[in-house]
Amino acid sequence: MPKRSAEEEIAYYSKKLKKLKRKEKKRRKRVLVYSDSSEGEENYDVAINENTADDNNENIQPDNAPDALDLDQVLNTNDSNDVQPNQGVNPEPSVTYGEDIHPDLAQRWAPILRKGLTDKEQRDKLFKEYATPNNCKLFRAPILNPEIAAAVSEFARARDKKIETSQQQLGVGLTAINRAMTTLLASDNKVQAIRYLSDACRVLSDLHASETQTRTKSLTQGLDKSFLNLIQDTERDEMLFGNGLPEKIKASKAIEKQGSQIKKPDNKVASGPSASRATRPQGNWRGPSRSTTNRGGGRGGSRRTPYANQKHVSTMQQNNFNPSRVWNKPPRAGPRT
Repeated sequence: MPKRSAEEEIAYYSKKLKKLKRKEKKRRKRVLVYSDSSEGEENYDVAINENTADDNNENIQPDNAPDALDLDQVLNTNDSNDVQPNQGVNPEPSVTYGEDIHPDLAQRWAPILRKGLTDKEQRDKLFKEYATPNNCKLFRAPILNPEIAAAVSEFARARDKKIETSQQQLGVGLTAINRAMTTLLASDNKVQAIRYLSDACRVLSDLHASETQTRTKSLTQGLDKSFLNLIQDTERDEMLFGNGLPEKIKASKAIEKQGSQIKKPDNKVASGPSASRATRPQGNWRGPSRSTTNRGGGRGGSRRTPYANQKHVSTMQQNNFNPSRVWNKPPRAGPRT
């Protein structure tokens, strides 16, 4: 193929550059960005700049070549909030605690939060004392409609009853808090208001402990019994089964391993089968086949003739021998079986 002349080369690249410039003009767009600042709306003209080919550069880059992206720059952009929800849940979410309460109050509520109100009479007394106010009946948990109760399963009714009990206890706590607020609004009796607030905190702390027990029971249903014995006496802290659970599991495994090592081995030797059973064949065993040399059709083996009678038998056979019977005998129909 003949080489192109210099004029043809110039014409070719000039045509190519004109084509690129036309594409550049089509890609240029101006986007109006409206700011939401308090000063008012301001219009900004944002030009989308694209790299164009140099007039003196003969190496023309492809139009659709992607720009190289820096990973650190992408992760540190302001739009990272849109990416983070898709990265999965943080296995150890950080907990931010608030301002400390009075030390005496913290010590008072901690036992109830762990074990609940252990005195049943005191608990029932609190519930009776703070009945639902007449002008705010919604504090009371709603009762299930009989029509719906008849339509759902027994398991659903039992679960709803458990939720209703917790909701009713929450209403008792709300009633106690509102009594304290009413006392402060109507009078300046702070002692009585603090008493109401204290009862409300006890009721709500007991509800908190009850929900903890519900979670524990629902999670331990599928666990091994040996593991249940390990965690049955554990108390909650920041973790549901306590922060010391890994150490307890390791200690339990170590004790189990040491117990298996010091345990006396079982020296019982399995008694072998008796000689009679060892030599006895298995299954439907049959004895050896008997000899079939006797073709007379009788049962049993061949019958031997005593030696004293052998001469007598042979003499009788010679006297009774008739050659005509042998030679004139018709041929057999088939082989004798």
